[in-house]
Amino acid sequence: MTRLADVLDVHDLSTKTDAGSIEGVSWMLSSAKARHGIAQLTSDDLDTLWQSDGIQPHLVTIHFPRRTPVTHLSIYLDCCRDDSYTPTKILVKAGTHPYDLVDVRYRQGATTVIRAIEVFVLQVCILGNHLNGKDTHIRCLKVFGPPGTGVRQRTQDLSMSQTVMSKRLVQQGMQTEAFRRQAERVGYDRALSQLERIMQKSSQNVVDIPPAPPVQPNLQRSLLNLSHTLR
Repeated sequence: MTRLADVLDVHDLSTKTDAGSIEGVSWMLSSAKARHGIAQLTSDDLDTLWQSDGIQPHLVTIHFPRRTPVTHLSIYLDCCRDDSYTPTKILVKAGTHPYDLVDVRYRQGATTVIRAIEVFVLQVCILGNHLNGKDTHIRCLKVFGPPGTGVRQRTQDLSMSQTVMSKRLVQQGMQTEAFRRQAERVGYDRALSQLERIMQKSSQNVVDIPPAPPVQPNLQRSLLNLSHTLR
């Protein structure tokens, strides 16, 4: 069961995806002081920060390369260090392009599910600061989406399929005349080790490539060459 504390832990990616750092994402700022821009805003170093350099509202606009599910944001603020630069009024907008953005609003109160919204563009608007400060400081901003369980599961399934296929090919190879001849030349244990290495490579090429080609001819050719290539 996913706990809210795990979801809100920015370093625990077992419960979420760092959507702001996927390939193809671009970040834009409405303004920034030199050496206080996007790199500092997205860094895990909380001693660095983004500092705006213009009139309000101050905007962080994130463009995704495809429709991307987003569940929540993490914004690190430090009023003790940043004083009047600390944002106190923040609005989040989302849409398909910068000209159709709408406010993101959900009901208040406890909830058991953080629902994802699918967006092409996400915008964080700083509308006001502590003590009516003009410019703003944000020390870290992260954008998260639901966990990428599908990708991980497919990777695990593929690895398991390759293991099963490799064992099956080894069993077939041990029944061939080529394997018996190789065992006589170099010994059973060494021939088996050589066979396992060859079949492991073969299984990576066979898995998920329909239709599967006949294994036996390739098996014979590979085993006949063992004494020349691996002796």
